[in-house]
Amino acid sequence: MEDVSRSEFPGTDPATLRYFQEVYLPASREIFSTMGQSPEAVAKAVFCR
Repeated sequence: MEDVSRSEFPGTDPATLRYFQEVYLPASREIFSTMGQSPEAVAKAVFCR
C-alpha cells in the first residue's frame, strides 16, 4: 500500500487522484487494522488461490 500511495497515475483527473490518496487509501488501512489483517495478507489470500 505504501508503494501505491507514492505512485503516479498519469491521466487521472486531480479530484479522483486526491480522493484515492486522501480518502480511499487511509480508510483501507484503517479497515485492515481494525480487522487485524495486513493488506499483504489479504492480497495473498485473494490472489494466491
